[in-house]
Amino acid sequence: MKIVRISTTLIGASIVFGFTLVMVLPAQEPTPESAETAVTSNTAEAEIETSRDDDMRELGADDEAPVPPMADDAPDAPSVEVPDTVGAILEQVTEEIETAIHEGMVDAMDNSDEKGRSNRGNSHSREIINFGSDVHLAEGKTSREIVSILGGALIEGDAQREVVAILGDVTVQGSVGGDVVAVLGDVTINGRVDGQVVSVLGRVQLGPEAVVDGEIVSVGGTIDQAPGSVVRGSTNQIAFMGEKDVDLDWLKAWIKNCLLFGRPLAVADNLGWAWMIAACFLGFYCLIALLMPSLVTQCAKTMEKKPGMSVLSAVLTLLITPIAMIVLSVTVVGPPILGLLIFFVAIFGKVVFFGWLGRRITEPAGWNFPALAVLLGGLISTAIYLVPFVGFAFQKLGGLIGTGIVVYTIILAMQANQTKPPAPAVVGGAPSTPPSTPPSSPESVTAAAASESYPRQSANFGAAIPPVLDASVEPTNENPATAEVPSDVPPPLRPPPAPAAAEIPVQLSTLPRVGFWERLAATFLDVIVVGIVVGLLGLGDYFAVWATAYFITFWALRGTTLGGVVLGIKVVRMDDRPVDWSVALVRGLGSFLSLFVMGLGFLWVAWDPQRQSWHDKIAGTIVVKMPNGVSLI
Repeated sequence: MKIVRISTTLIGASIVFGFTLVMVLPAQEPTPESAETAVTSNTAEAEIETSRDDDMRELGADDEAPVPPMADDAPDAPSVEVPDTVGAILEQVTEEIETAIHEGMVDAMDNSDEKGRSNRGNSHSREIINFGSDVHLAEGKTSREIVSILGGALIEGDAQREVVAILGDVTVQGSVGGDVVAVLGDVTINGRVDGQVVSVLGRVQLGPEAVVDGEIVSVGGTIDQAPGSVVRGSTNQIAFMGEKDVDLDWLKAWIKNCLLFGRPLAVADNLGWAWMIAACFLGFYCLIALLMPSLVTQCAKTMEKKPGMSVLSAVLTLLITPIAMIVLSVTVVGPPILGLLIFFVAIFGKVVFFGWLGRRITEPAGWNFPALAVLLGGLISTAIYLVPFVGFAFQKLGGLIGTGIVVYTIILAMQANQTKPPAPAVVGGAPSTPPSTPPSSPESVTAAAASESYPRQSANFGAAIPPVLDASVEPTNENPATAEVPSDVPPPLRPPPAPAAAEIPVQLSTLPRVGFWERLAATFLDVIVVGIVVGLLGLGDYFAVWATAYFITFWALRGTTLGGVVLGIKVVRMDDRPVDWSVALVRGLGSFLSLFVMGLGFLWVAWDPQRQSWHDKIAGTIVVKMPNGVSLI
């Protein structure tokens, strides 16, 4: 590799040399203005060359001999700097070649130390940037700049510029040509620093051999200077939150072991305070469950019965809260009140989420203790909090879902109060309900009909006595609706004809439910139809918008789409109420959730016992197979 490098350098030098000659030599040629001027110039150049040859011969004989002046009639020779320019280039190329050869010889003598070769080859321009590990610049090594993130830096060699460590300590035993900065870390100097020394939320310690040309600044830490150390600048110790010496080892430990791993808890040193806070919060949640067990149980059952709507309520709450804050800002006191309300709902939502999670254990065991369910759910969540890059996500998701459960439970309670029938009025201490009418017999029907045809009169004014049926007519045990009535019976006394049997409505939710493949085929047909229409209209860039509008419109108007008509399937609600615009809109927007998780929400139909997708569960709908002969248009 070194041979190739040397060869490449030589070729590059040759190209540079040739290119320089091409660019410079034409500048020496004068521009002829006329034929006479060209001849005069050529003659002058010949005389100049002859004079230079004579001068060189004279210099060779006697170095101190003066140079004879040129002829007065000769024109001034152009200033040519070709030798100096080319010489400089060649000198630079020669130095590079010598350096390359020297590096090749040194590397060939030290094949066992690959890292050392890299350092020596780039010691004059190498920058070291490490993430998550410590940097060690050994004695005799040189580097320009050193940056260590989530790690420390040990400088025993020569750092020509700055040394920066974030969440790590810096130790200088060699020399640093620039500044030394440590954020959330300590700085130890027992060498030379030409610049400043800055420690943010850390301490600065100077050894007996420390020499600092700049000033020393410590924010929230102390500055310890050993006898013999030299500081040519000033020392500034800045208080942090009123304290000059702040011990932030606990914060460093949490950032390194928890925050950077995406989890709220970890098993490490200086993290006992985090476990104490978690234990206090869990105890507070259990206390709330002891004080309000029925509310916790009711909310947990809401999640068990309506998981889709609970999750949708959580998402809508998250989206609507900022808008409500903006709208209520005109009232000045509205945003603080709403924020306080959301805060308490979020706390109780956390209790509900733990309770719902713990009921997965307590319900099968027959333990009807909401506080115990909250405790078990909290312990399960704490174990999940320890998982890197999952703990924070689970913590936030649990709080969001818990808030949605509480909000949806409140909505259900309000709806139940609105649809509850009014209580009967109380008259004289007893409810004034109409007396129940016993089922009428054929005789009572006949008597009632007679009383309607012949009005009763008061005894004071006499009464019109209706004719009496012939006693020869024998009663029968047949159905009075089908029994023959003698012809001499007056029409008003005939029993009314029996009404036709009412058609019993079919409950659509009880029809056979459609599986994954039929639904996929119907959706495929719908996508083809929408694609053709959108393509003809030139609206291909907005295909998703038009497809969503197509599905929502057809679901709201007909409960099915064109693909559903072909396959005879329909979208119905589980409570047999009609699919209105609100349900269609929720189902359409929920389909994006099913799609974004790699289509898992659509595939859920294949193994779900209810044959529901995620957006079906959110909207409370199912897809059924309609009987043959039933029109879906």
